[in-house]
Amino acid sequence: EEGKIANQLAPNEVLPLLILGDNYFKLKNYEKCVVEYEKVLSMHPDDPATATVHFPLGSAYFQLRRNDDAIKAFKIYISRYPDNPDSHYSLAHAFSVAKKSEDAIKEFEKVLKIDQDLIEVRYWLGKEYRIAGKFQQAVEQLNLFLDDQSGNPDLKKEHLIDANFELAKALKFAKKYEEAIPVFNKVLELDPKAHGARLILGITFIDSGKIAKGIDEIKSYLQVDGSNAWPHYELGRAFMKIKKFSDFSLKAKKTVAAKNYKQIINFIQTESALCEFNESNKIFGNNSCPITDSVPGAQSGWCGIFGDYFLKEAKFENPFGGSAFGVGNSQQDGITSCVLCNRSPYCSGSETNKKYKLMWWYDNKMQDFTIIPPN
Repeated sequence: EEGKIANQLAPNEVLPLLILGDNYFKLKNYEKCVVEYEKVLSMHPDDPATATVHFPLGSAYFQLRRNDDAIKAFKIYISRYPDNPDSHYSLAHAFSVAKKSEDAIKEFEKVLKIDQDLIEVRYWLGKEYRIAGKFQQAVEQLNLFLDDQSGNPDLKKEHLIDANFELAKALKFAKKYEEAIPVFNKVLELDPKAHGARLILGITFIDSGKIAKGIDEIKSYLQVDGSNAWPHYELGRAFMKIKKFSDFSLKAKKTVAAKNYKQIINFIQTESALCEFNESNKIFGNNSCPITDSVPGAQSGWCGIFGDYFLKEAKFENPFGGSAFGVGNSQQDGITSCVLCNRSPYCSGSETNKKYKLMWWYDNKMQDFTIIPPN
């Protein structure tokens, strides 16, 4: 109310606008907060009183999910006040939301250079290291956080669970399976409903050679969520590792193959949508948009690019053996094959011309197919 009165008395003055913007921020009315802050910056760009407004403005943008604007605002503030740890911390979170892990890591590291006692930052830094694939650094930071907080009665249980889960995943991906297993168990002790932890624990058991324990954990997970293709695949991998093919039934193999196909289709459609949204996006690893109906030197267009990604990057495996993805007229059991119409006997009619047809096969019969047009 005070800010509104001041604004009514002097609607174009710096201080009333700032007070009003600050009050809107405290009330979590971020839309109106942004209006007032932007107004003061537009009307008084060189006034010393506006020098710090980019920080709360960036925070308001962040709350409104205007992440690009938040990053720009935080950067302007940091250019003027480079030693403020809060601004680097906020910028790091904005980068994290934007899935720019390397940039987020740099900002979290800057926070710790300014103030090493901000222990919470080590949790977030460890998480970003894990996302960026820097597993050993992730383990180091998460251990520092957990060691410091081990006797903290004010640490919320969910934060303790999250930190241990991040540590367990980092250890698993660093192939330190024997260290990861007790940490996963600690997560499940703290929260028996942490089903994601149970699934990855099962996979960790399998990777460590403890196949029977891995199968038990994954079966427990499937009682909660049987629709996810990943545990079916991992269960199949476990059975094949110990050569219990009789337990890994034909029905289970077909289930995995069908779910492989659905995941492949969903991923291609998602990547295609990214190209429709912005042609500057990178898809299927580091390939440039758009998906076209031709690729120089490749009669099957983008089918080869799809195959390289799903076999080499995503590492799909066929539960029947052989390749999980093929280019051309392959009909082997469990494969998802891709053709560019109308270069294939499986395409007919002008409606499919220069479009991609993806099919999955069993017993020399097409089980399902999807037509995907280029962008």
